[in-house]
Amino acid sequence: MAVVTLDITAVSGTTPTLDVWLQGYDRFAKQWFDVPYDQALTSASAAADLAATANRRNINGTASATAVSQHVAVYKHLPFEKVRLQWKIGGSTPSFTFSAGISGK
Repeated sequence: MAVVTLDITAVSGTTPTLDVWLQGYDRFAKQWFDVPYDQALTSASAAADLAATANRRNINGTASATAVSQHVAVYKHLPFEKVRLQWKIGGSTPSFTFSAGISGK
């Protein structure tokens, strides 16, 4: 089990977009796989988002992040020895400042 937090603290550029997701490494296949979360919560729509988003890839929801926000994703079963955070930035001269953390057991 793991909880991943994402804190986007600054955004600039023309139509900037940010997608963030977790990947797990399969040592037998020797490749990384996208891991869907079980539940997520964002600072914009707390309780509604928790019920509405499940089993999705992007920690920051179904739409790309375009503004300052905070996100939490819960992974109830995480059967990988190694995980990494992956992200994709788009737009014209986009700039994002963000931090992420993971807590597992």
